[in-house]
Amino acid sequence: MSVVGSILTLFERIGSLAEVLHHRLSYLLSSAAIACAYLVVKVYSVDSVWWWNLIKCSAFVLPILIWGTVWFVLGQLRDAPEAASNLVAGKEGVLQHFSALKAEQATGVKSAYSTLKMLSKQDGLEEVIDTISGVGLLISPVFAFMALLTFFGLFGLIFTALVVVLF
Repeated sequence: MSVVGSILTLFERIGSLAEVLHHRLSYLLSSAAIACAYLVVKVYSVDSVWWWNLIKCSAFVLPILIWGTVWFVLGQLRDAPEAASNLVAGKEGVLQHFSALKAEQATGVKSAYSTLKMLSKQDGLEEVIDTISGVGLLISPVFAFMALLTFFGLFGLIFTALVVVLF
C-alpha cells in the first residue's frame, strides 16, 4: 500500500468516526437548544436591566455555543476524506504550486502568520488549513476542559427544562 493510500484510508476512518459523532451530537444539541430557549424565556425579565438579563441568559447559551463549535468542526472532519481525495487527485497541480511558492524562514510571529496566510490561499489547501485549525481548537487543553464541563451542562439544561416544565 502506498503512502497516499494509507493517508486516504486514515482520512476515511476519521471521516466515518466524525460522521457518527456529528450525527449523535446533532440530536443532543437540538434537544439542548430547545431546552435552552425555553429556560431563557422563563428567566428573562423585562424589569431587570439589560446586562443582568444578558448574564442570566448567557449561562444557558454557553454550553450550546461550545458544543456547536465542536459540531461544526466534526462537520469539517466528516468532509475530510473527500477533500483529501480531491487534493491527491490533483497532486500534480498542487506540486506545481508548491514549487512556485517562495516561503522564507519564519523568524517571528508576523512572518509565521504571513507564511500560513500564503499557504491558505493556495489552490486546494484552504480546506485542509481550515480543518487543521478546527482540530487544533479541539485538541487545546483549555477548550477540552471547557467542553467537558459544558457537556454535563448540556444534560443539566435538558434536565432543568424538564423539571421546570413538569413543576
